[in-house]
Amino acid sequence: MSSPAQRSIAISVALALCASNAPARQEPSPEGGDASVDMTDMSLEQLMNVEVSVVSRTEQKLFDAPAAVYVLNGDELRRQGFTSIQEALRMVPGFYVARYTSNMWDVTARGFSRGFANQLLVMIDGINVYTPLWAGVWWQLQEIDMADVERIEIVRGPGASLWGQNAVNGIVNVVTKHVSETQGWRADTTIGDEERRFATRYGGKLGDDDFFRTYVVASDHDPLVDSNGDPADFEDWQIGKAGFECDWNLTGGDKLRLLGNAYSARIGEEYFIALPGAPYIDFVQDHTQKTGVNLLASC
Repeated sequence: MSSPAQRSIAISVALALCASNAPARQEPSPEGGDASVDMTDMSLEQLMNVEVSVVSRTEQKLFDAPAAVYVLNGDELRRQGFTSIQEALRMVPGFYVARYTSNMWDVTARGFSRGFANQLLVMIDGINVYTPLWAGVWWQLQEIDMADVERIEIVRGPGASLWGQNAVNGIVNVVTKHVSETQGWRADTTIGDEERRFATRYGGKLGDDDFFRTYVVASDHDPLVDSNGDPADFEDWQIGKAGFECDWNLTGGDKLRLLGNAYSARIGEEYFIALPGAPYIDFVQDHTQKTGVNLLASC
């Protein structure tokens, strides 16, 4: 029989996990649909065995992870109606998320906040999404269909010893659903006076146990308004992204995963440029097109 101290620790962990709605890692359902678990139906042992991979780069029990780990369940994200990763991170205790223009966010942990913060590692399906320009994250460019997110793992604290660059203040690891769980057609749209969004996805089979999915997401955002209700100049932004993911089961139990995406965005930006002579500062408004491509293969 466990000691009172052990029972107290188990109950504390269970309450913490229920509060964060941390999801257990799920196998794909036989029908290829979304697999989900009601946390209130799980035992204390099951809650303590919830697995995460962001701390040690391997699957381990959340109870054994030597870090301040928080997990956002994909079902919880969809119920709350979040349409972006940065807005969803407002739910994480100890995280700071500030939006100071229509298309600029300051997302950080542990109180280290500044305009070009570059000490938070952000990954989407294993792809590091920082920009080489200043090693920070263009949050406007991280367009993703939140309906396909399985979970978001967050570490509040240093992780550079394992993850390298950027992981000084914390780590955000976005994990999308397994390809076999996203079969068939799906589409949704959001229409409003400030934001318009469209997303569609199709998943199919490449073989008996081999799957793929393709997707397209696009959004159009109006600028914020000032205290008089007038729209701020030059803050509107639009982005479109298309991508794919394929999973093959190879001989000998090995698996091959290939995913990629390409995006194009038009983002209104305002900034100052220092000049060597009078007036010493030049105010610039920029709508330069931004494009990018990501490709990842793993076995």
